[in-house]
Amino acid sequence: MRLRDIRRKILWSLLLGAVVLGALVFYGDVRDVGAHLADFAWRYAPLILGLIVLNYSLRFLKWQFYLGVVNAALPWRRSLLIFLSAFPMVLTPGKVGELLKVYFVKRSNGAPMSATAPIVLAERVTDGLAMFVLATIGILALGTNGPLFWVLAAVAAGMLAFVLLSRWRWLVEKGMTLWRRLPVVGRFEPQLRTAYESTYEIFALRRLLFAVGLGVISWGCEGVALYLTLLALGAPHGAHTLVVAVFTMAASRLVGAVSFLPGGLGAVDLSLTGLLQTLLLLPAGFTVAATLVIRLFTLWFSVTIGVVALVILLRQLEIAADSELEMADQLATA
Repeated sequence: MRLRDIRRKILWSLLLGAVVLGALVFYGDVRDVGAHLADFAWRYAPLILGLIVLNYSLRFLKWQFYLGVVNAALPWRRSLLIFLSAFPMVLTPGKVGELLKVYFVKRSNGAPMSATAPIVLAERVTDGLAMFVLATIGILALGTNGPLFWVLAAVAAGMLAFVLLSRWRWLVEKGMTLWRRLPVVGRFEPQLRTAYESTYEIFALRRLLFAVGLGVISWGCEGVALYLTLLALGAPHGAHTLVVAVFTMAASRLVGAVSFLPGGLGAVDLSLTGLLQTLLLLPAGFTVAATLVIRLFTLWFSVTIGVVALVILLRQLEIAADSELEMADQLATA
């Protein structure tokens, strides 16, 4: 996984983002979308950003918690840089670029990547389950049902099945015994065993409940941020709009995760626009404007601060590597 390859994938994702942006604006009518954006009440912006930052903070707390579980704890400053540096990696297909932060942890404290890689998987699983909880609450509150609920339920069931299988040690042990006998890949059995031990510890029931509960709060903040975005554009106040916003944000995020598209580009945007238009009976220009604004605050804001964190982190690691080489030279001379 080379940085050059990741950079190329991100550039392609940015091109895809531009295409999605153009398609949405065309769908909502350029002048209508522009008129709604011009009416955006910027006094809501600090509140929206505050909720987004709170989301990041709670997710960072979970990251720190998981590092402690697998005995790979880091000082919070370095850990925060590593956590934020993964934000641009959401623009890689399937978010596989997020595994880069596992490499950064190894560079920082020597923790085996096989031991810390399950953290990235656990973040996705617990986030997905938290979004399903929020979406289900929204469906119950709105009194609606339909194919979307069953799709989301199937995704959540798959995640829970994986968690349950990871706790079935006897079955996993049998599987690893068979794996060890396979040609070529069998030699990676020790790394696989290390990864499983981390996964087993991470998905202990109390830790799973804590992580999902934290996710419900953090991703709920994004739903409230969407609600404030709707208000800033002129949507009516009230519990109905709030419930629709939280449900729409959670469901759209899940759809984006299942799509495996970089950053959920297209999948999240179309889901946001379609659900808001259907559930709030708002014109296309309004819902497109709301989608553009919330994606600016949630996706592109995170990518921007992530790039800054990545630059700082790479600079620090380069300095550390230079210091290690200099120390080695001094020892060799001595």
